[in-house]
Amino acid sequence: AINEERGGLRAQYFEVAYMGGSAKSVNSPQINPDVWNPRDRAMTKTLLQARSEKGETIEFYKEQTEVWLEITRYLAIKTSSSRSKLDEEFGKLANIFGLRPIKALMAFEIMYFLKQMPRLPDDILNAIGEKSQLILKSLKVHKITRDNVNSWRDEPEFPEYLSGHMLIIMTSFLTGETERALKMSNRVYPLVDFIPHKFTYLAPHLLYWCARANMAECSNEAAEKMLLRAKKFKKYEFAINSKISRVLKDLQSNMKM
Repeated sequence: AINEERGGLRAQYFEVAYMGGSAKSVNSPQINPDVWNPRDRAMTKTLLQARSEKGETIEFYKEQTEVWLEITRYLAIKTSSSRSKLDEEFGKLANIFGLRPIKALMAFEIMYFLKQMPRLPDDILNAIGEKSQLILKSLKVHKITRDNVNSWRDEPEFPEYLSGHMLIIMTSFLTGETERALKMSNRVYPLVDFIPHKFTYLAPHLLYWCARANMAECSNEAAEKMLLRAKKFKKYEFAINSKISRVLKDLQSNMKM
């Protein structure tokens, strides 16, 4: 998923966020700042070295998420010509994840926002969907419904619940399991209105994939309703306004035939 940007810092701190196991030192082949952009190397080494002061062997990945968040925030605010729009958007996402007490699905969201999911083979997509399903089942809110959502909407697990559904719906759709995608979308769609404001970015992405699942199962009117709702969101991280508008236009054209 990260080979296209292999030589850049983006790939490297994605590895920090995603890979499992333990790193033996900051010079581990898995985490090697020496091959990163020289302008970012010193700061990143400082972050990693701070986590290896207790000895050569550390359980680095227990803190992988916080490392990723720190590096990403730094890239988003640094004054440099190398700072990109992607850095800025991931910086905003890092701030949002900082507000999420549970970050079990963060790595999969990163893959999604890097637009890598459609490029993955079915077996990897299925594995992501299965892992997301296991995480959902482990949450206290996994039995949330439209009728009892007010009792759960302020739970720290609620954003993770919505993220998990988006990932499962998307991976199911991409692997052709559209009936499963539709079933999941019908379950989660009524909860979109209750997404906390600070996690609004999840809503249009979730609505988009719910709509795609409905379209695949010829439920076009429901899909149109979802896309129209998604289109109302204007400013959010990793916006997909143009994609939503394009799919909506094609859907409405087909509905007139």
